[in-house]
Amino acid sequence: MNSHDLQPLLRRLPEIERTRMTPKKKPAKAKSKKSAGPQIFDAVAKRRFGKTICFLCGCKLTPKNRTDEHVIPKWLQATYNLWNHKLVLLNRTEIPYKSLTIPACKDCNGKYLAPIESRVQRAVEQGAPAVRTLDKHILFFWLGKLLYGLLYREHLLRRNRSSRSKRMIVPREVLRRFRLHHYFLQGCRVPIKFEIFFPASIWIVDTQVPPDVEYQFDFRDAPFPLLLAIRMGSVGIIAALQDGGALDGDESVYGSFAFHPQQFTELVAQFFYKSSTLNRTPKFMITEQAGTIHVVQPGLAGLSLKPVFDPWIAADYAKILAEFQRVPFEAVFVPPDRARTIIRNERGQLNYMDLTRFSA
Repeated sequence: MNSHDLQPLLRRLPEIERTRMTPKKKPAKAKSKKSAGPQIFDAVAKRRFGKTICFLCGCKLTPKNRTDEHVIPKWLQATYNLWNHKLVLLNRTEIPYKSLTIPACKDCNGKYLAPIESRVQRAVEQGAPAVRTLDKHILFFWLGKLLYGLLYREHLLRRNRSSRSKRMIVPREVLRRFRLHHYFLQGCRVPIKFEIFFPASIWIVDTQVPPDVEYQFDFRDAPFPLLLAIRMGSVGIIAALQDGGALDGDESVYGSFAFHPQQFTELVAQFFYKSSTLNRTPKFMITEQAGTIHVVQPGLAGLSLKPVFDPWIAADYAKILAEFQRVPFEAVFVPPDRARTIIRNERGQLNYMDLTRFSA
């Protein structure tokens, strides 16, 4: 059973702000019904949600164009035998992976999302080195769909299924807080250019593969700060989808080191906590020209000389680590200011944990 949750310490991350730069007016042109048009930003801001609305483009669904998109793709469910396994939702209820479907039109599902899915599947099957060669836009869209898809599914589920209340697990007003992320996801179907910068930090690391398929997959996310981690066989991915690239490249210190599943959990805890200490709010300036979305991010540090991350507080980090590892806080925190680690040894060197000696 995997977790789709939000840790209290992670709630303090600031929301991403947006700035729309309106291009100069040009002579009006005839509108095409098939074109995404130059008003994608406004369309996303005004979009509706529901079982009869495509989660990606927002079009009205009919019996002729409706499909169901699996949030956790079918190839992952088949590879790791996830069909009847369950995910813990934000209201602490559980749902089988096979039931995690969201409404999508045929074009979005088959024409735009399917090619992304196929490229990620081929790379994952070849291992972490192949995943590292993927265009980072592909991974950004794929991971972004996982996170947003879960939230959209929870918008379609009542918070209390035994009650007549129509209050959903994720209310509409909460889902709207992710409209910038949803706007960036339009890059699945229309051209989008992140000028100079990239909005996310995505780590790809090697992981050891337990012999039992039941332990070869793991998933965790913190939706509001747009953090998620997924372990698929020999591939581990950890991402902050709107941190302005603050943590980008920091995983290079691990090289091709193969993380034990327990070590990967610790790495996820470190990444999530570090993200929570970011004290800048990434800002994005957006223009739309000739059907292409252009996104520019001013420097994350701005004109300030203050470090972009607040100091690391071991006790706060240990709270997240203890919860992720499902152990008491006292088992990981060493007063006054240290947390236990299995990633490195006492000399600070990477600590290889052989699966034949340490079970997953």
